[in-house]
Amino acid sequence: MRLRTIILCFVALIPATRVRGQTPWERYLETPTPENARAVRTLTYTDSADNLDRLLDDLQLLEDQMAAGDSAAVRLAFRLEPKADGVYGETLAAMLGRLVRINPTLFLRELRLANVSTAGGAAGAHLRCRCATVAAPEFVDRLRARTYEAQQRILALKTVRDPRLRTWRDQCVTELKAELRSDR
Repeated sequence: MRLRTIILCFVALIPATRVRGQTPWERYLETPTPENARAVRTLTYTDSADNLDRLLDDLQLLEDQMAAGDSAAVRLAFRLEPKADGVYGETLAAMLGRLVRINPTLFLRELRLANVSTAGGAAGAHLRCRCATVAAPEFVDRLRARTYEAQQRILALKTVRDPRLRTWRDQCVTELKAELRSDR
């Protein structure tokens, strides 16, 4: 009976240990709340395995939260995107770009906040508006699809009437139109 009690106590402690040992990114994946999103600075795992497939799969959860309108998730993507490179950076940029059509106001509001918080100000709008352009892998070698997507993003952005977002909206529309011209 005593051994059984010890085993039950040990088993009860295992999940608590797992939670305490989690990185902020793993805590966010476990419970994708705005509070957990705010705590993430890098996408790291406790096992330090550098597994790109795992990371890309896990980014889907972040994109789901973004599509649901979670501003903390969008802010997290904007915070991570400048530090990201390769496929990881391209994935974050594509996720942010897809948000333009889903919720253009949220995209522009968080774009503005991301630029202001990094001292980019309105003059730095072009640095992050590139996320609005159509660079996702599914559009490579599909000129008509890319053109259509860029046009739809422009239309979505033009629905935003908030005067505080006008500069950001106009810069993103300008970059999308430049992309359309370069595709011709």
